[in-house]
Amino acid sequence: MALYLFTGDEWLRERAVERLKRELFGKDPSAWSETQLDGEDFRVARFVEALQSPSLFADGVLIHVKRIEKLGEPLDLLPQLGRAHTLRTHIIFEGEKLDKRGKFYKKIAETAKVQDYTHPNRRDLPTVAAQLLKEYGVKLSGQGFRYLLENVEGDLSRIGREAEKLNLYAHGREISQEELRGILFHDKEGDLFAALDALMERRPSAIRGIEAIVEGGEEAGKLFFILAGQIRSLLKIQALAEQKMSSQEIAAKTGDFSWLVAKRIKTAQGIPRERLISFLHRLHQEDVRIKRGERQPEESLWSLVLEWIYPDARTAAQQPEDYALLLAR
Repeated sequence: MALYLFTGDEWLRERAVERLKRELFGKDPSAWSETQLDGEDFRVARFVEALQSPSLFADGVLIHVKRIEKLGEPLDLLPQLGRAHTLRTHIIFEGEKLDKRGKFYKKIAETAKVQDYTHPNRRDLPTVAAQLLKEYGVKLSGQGFRYLLENVEGDLSRIGREAEKLNLYAHGREISQEELRGILFHDKEGDLFAALDALMERRPSAIRGIEAIVEGGEEAGKLFFILAGQIRSLLKIQALAEQKMSSQEIAAKTGDFSWLVAKRIKTAQGIPRERLISFLHRLHQEDVRIKRGERQPEESLWSLVLEWIYPDARTAAQQPEDYALLLAR
């Protein structure tokens, strides 16, 4: 019997499990008897049944137990893990985490191949992303690589999906940043980050970008959450920059990329701290009004966009087309 334990980052561990299955199954997955169980409704009797009653025509048995963090301490399962079986038997335990002090973890760790996939922090993400791109044979310019990392916001599954798509597009040749900008985001998530960048810089073009996002079905609640995070980030970076810290020093303290810090420092220049704090309070106020049923989420969103881009009526009057677009909603 072979035991495997995969914990940590969801996308990385699921990817590792699929790779292991390909290695085990070879070219004929149907030759194996596979059973998938879930820790949420796990029953030892079902596990034993899968272990002892494989198909007569199976070459081996594979039992895949997902969400093991839901198992707790299933001590009645432990005796089953030490029994010998005539067929090739492979048991995969997979989940976010297990208590390493528990008897269940210690029993598995005695003989299992343990792999823990820690979610990469911002400092490690470029290395992990570069490895993924290399696996898919994707070549990006330096600017293109930074653009990718900045827009996927640390989402490894997103990097993997985009790498697969870029591989099909480029066929091994290097992709420039301009090409990447046109290819990368054909979905609303990419457009969302572009629109939020424009909004943080108080560019009127953000209005049309956010309008397209909302019409595409994005929830206003998600936009409120992201906006609040952007404002808090600007406040933090602004405070550190006032202490004469460099972009690299701020990046080391916050865990952000240095080029992203430099971009946010530039965005925060000329925006009084009081205005950032005030806008954060306004986000909270509108969130409370929505929860009380006093306003619709989209109505609150457009009110905040208007206030942020056009802080006074005189500025708004200089951009009548965009201002009228918001008032007409």
